[in-house]
Amino acid sequence: MMRVRLTEQLRNQIETMKTKFSIACAVIAAATFTFTAGNAAFGQMYGGQKNTTSSTAAAPAKPSDDTKGLKPGASLGGGKFVPITVTAEEAAKKYPPPSGKSYPNGMDEQVLKGSGTAAHSGFIKSPYSSRVYDCRKVGAGTLLLDDAVKKVFVRP
Repeated sequence: MMRVRLTEQLRNQIETMKTKFSIACAVIAAATFTFTAGNAAFGQMYGGQKNTTSSTAAAPAKPSDDTKGLKPGASLGGGKFVPITVTAEEAAKKYPPPSGKSYPNGMDEQVLKGSGTAAHSGFIKSPYSSRVYDCRKVGAGTLLLDDAVKKVFVRP
């Protein structure tokens, strides 16, 4: 069997390629880690990722004074907003219903998640946008304004 001895220049090139390959792998690993950790932090900070395994996620909503002192349309955090109620006269004048139809109903958030039954949570999602309104102190049948799209819907 014959042994081949590589030249010094060829051995240096191979060593350089190994070094560059190691550096490229390290950069890819660091970028992947940064991207993953950054997305998780961003999602948690802005409510993009919901922790559905938490014991507090399934807890029933308790009436509180969350909306006390806040202006209608103000954010309560967590993607929830203070509802803006409108009278039938104001709605007919400023926000007429779609072409001879009645205003659509909002959807109870617990029913949308599949965990609600006959008991309502009081958190109502607009049929027009992804906004959820804290309607625990608003009676059924009340007209609400989705101020993101300036359209009216009915609290179920």
